[in-house]
Amino acid sequence: MKLALSASALLVSLGAPAFAGVLTVGPSGQMFTTPQAAVNAAVDGDVILIRSGSYFSFTIDGKALAVVGGPSVSMRPPLRIRNLSASQTVTISSIGIVGVAADPAAPGIAIDACAGPVRVQDSTINSIDTEPAARVTASTQVSFARCALLGASGFYNDFDPVGPGAGLVITNGTVALYATDVSGGWGGSGTYGSQGAVQRPAYDGADACVVGAGAQLFASGGTFTGGRGGSGASASCNPVPFPGGAAATGANALVVDPTAHVDTLDVAFVAGVAGNPGPGNGTCGLPAGAAGAAGGTIVGATANVTALSGLHRGLRGTVTVRELQSATFTFTGTPGDSVLLVWAPQPQHQLYLPFLGVIAYGAQARRIPMGFVPGSGLLTVSLPIADLGAGVQAQKRYLQALFRDASNQVTLSDPLTLVLLDAAF
Repeated sequence: MKLALSASALLVSLGAPAFAGVLTVGPSGQMFTTPQAAVNAAVDGDVILIRSGSYFSFTIDGKALAVVGGPSVSMRPPLRIRNLSASQTVTISSIGIVGVAADPAAPGIAIDACAGPVRVQDSTINSIDTEPAARVTASTQVSFARCALLGASGFYNDFDPVGPGAGLVITNGTVALYATDVSGGWGGSGTYGSQGAVQRPAYDGADACVVGAGAQLFASGGTFTGGRGGSGASASCNPVPFPGGAAATGANALVVDPTAHVDTLDVAFVAGVAGNPGPGNGTCGLPAGAAGAAGGTIVGATANVTALSGLHRGLRGTVTVRELQSATFTFTGTPGDSVLLVWAPQPQHQLYLPFLGVIAYGAQARRIPMGFVPGSGLLTVSLPIADLGAGVQAQKRYLQALFRDASNQVTLSDPLTLVLLDAAF
């Protein structure tokens, strides 16, 4: 079902002044050739548009910025965001973070000492080696929406085992995950070295999510999957006889510290499976390796994990739109749900369990009825965007939907940051 709302309704919704400059990055023909150069030149509130291409990592240190990529934008780890004040917000949209074999160990994204909101959306983030895909430390308003956090898988670098990495590690931080899949890396498989004279053992997978000391996590939708254990090396007769190598252990989906707390809504937890035992060799009578063990689903302080009753409600769609065009959003819910879209010029991060989620929109919010979820479970709405006005390059809006079901239970959707652009961009 697709609806189109009148421009006059949206003009009211977008009336709050929150202007930003725009900087562009690309391999050629843009204002900057690297994201870091654009970040260095930007001032609080600016928008950085990254055109298609592959880029090196960058750091945002104490600046309020929105960085927007696209399906063909990738960068090497790590992306670092740190030292935001309570009044500063960083949004990262539509960026793929993936390393190459020569890169040193690094998290995909590291968020450190941020008092203000950090919002990552519609991005796939990989780590390198033993580091997690996402590491959040001493940061209190972090959210990932519609992302994949993928810990690196292990391997042997000559004689040294490397990796794997966790999907997400939180220490003294507060994080919300919406429709985000978190996976620990697979353990390295056994192999041989020194021309077959040394059998290298398989090693364990990595945990998907570690909620460490003083951390709080809210997760709605998505799947947490522990890393698979490495498989043992096959038995070898020559030059040195070795039986099949033992299988390594699968990892856990969620590990919770005694000082942490976790609330979940409609999240699947999948234990990491054991690797395969190395097969034996009948020619020289060598047996197969020992079987491994699976990981756990939720381990540690399991009493600190609260599973909320209900289903995830989703919001996805346009993250950038130019003036005089339309933004399109899809709301995923239960047939019959009524949907209300909320817009605000500023974000916030407030866990509100009566609405089964984290309130992600701030003050001066405007509300627009979207309609009812049809039998397909998907409601798609197009919203026309008005002219931004003379001299206005960009504005940012923080969106979230409220779904009300037949029992009058209200559920908050994924958050979404929308960047409105002048037609020149």
